[in-house]
Amino acid sequence: MSPVEFAPQYTRAERIRLIARGVVIAAVVGQACHLWFLPWLGKFSASAHCRSVLGINGATVLIHGIFVGIPLLSALLVALLVGRRGYKILREGRTPPAGERVLRPTPVVRGARARLMGYVQLFAATPLLGLAVWGAWQAQSFQGTLAPAGVAIRCEATQ
Repeated sequence: MSPVEFAPQYTRAERIRLIARGVVIAAVVGQACHLWFLPWLGKFSASAHCRSVLGINGATVLIHGIFVGIPLLSALLVALLVGRRGYKILREGRTPPAGERVLRPTPVVRGARARLMGYVQLFAATPLLGLAVWGAWQAQSFQGTLAPAGVAIRCEATQ
């Protein structure tokens, strides 16, 4: 029986630095969303029916942004981060790919099991793309219920 090959690990200092960097970035993004994006979104959604974005009704932009935009952006992010790693795994036939360091002792996997992991990661964005297609259909059907024809919606002056 051949000895088990393990992937190279980060040093303890590198692991702490990597995790601390991730926590700081997540905190900054979370605070930015909490302080700026969410209040803006609340104001926009309250008066979306009275606004226009690039000549498109604001309510339409809001609904399609939620049902289609968020899943598509998530799919793009997953494809860039996870899909790229899956492609490397398929190209090299091993996981983790050569040169990739890990946080804990991880044996190198080769063969059919590695290819399966590569395909799963390569196509990880597919469910999100399906959700975006479903969301587009839902947004279209929901769009008709916003303001029935002949019903006046009162809009105050928006700034």
